[in-house]
Amino acid sequence: MYNFENTLNELKSRLNGRKLVSGKDIVALGLVGSDATLTNWRKRGDGPPYLRISMGKYLFPVDGLLEWVASTLHTPKTEGEG
Repeated sequence: MYNFENTLNELKSRLNGRKLVSGKDIVALGLVGSDATLTNWRKRGDGPPYLRISMGKYLFPVDGLLEWVASTLHTPKTEGEG
């Protein structure tokens, strides 16, 4: 069975105690395909929480990012479940 806590712990360890990450960092972690995806989500009001540092420059608080990742978990129903 899949253990989501292991995934979150792996992400935390890869972030090395950082408090803020860039969109490129999120792409490098494999959480999204491109920085453009994050831009589109920001414009729609979706995606992880962010801080606008300056025009066109955004950083993402790691705690908020991890909460957002956890909120996107979808568990499909298995056969026989309602």
